Amino acid sequence: MLKISELNSYLKIKGIPEDSYSINEVNDESLCIVEENKKWHIFYSERGLRTEECCYHDEHSAVLYFINRLSKMLKFLSNEKIEP
Repeated sequence: MLKISELNSYLKIKGIPEDSYSINEVNDESLCIVEENKKWHIFYSERGLRTEECCYHDEHSAVLYFINRLSKMLKFLSNEKIEP
């Protein structure tokens, strides 16, 4: 099971551009995953606004959703199956 602490390394290995995502902080023009109030929030940040935000209580589910959403957004990893 992939955890938040391993996510950045995983994305680097896959060649995902670092400016397309943000882990544990909010950066504009990127897909963000942050923990707030014991939930994982995933959203696209643009001009300080959060769009298409969703929340997960489970870290693993949040990571899988983040990877899948990022891959669709960038059209990377589209043939890759990520095991839960």
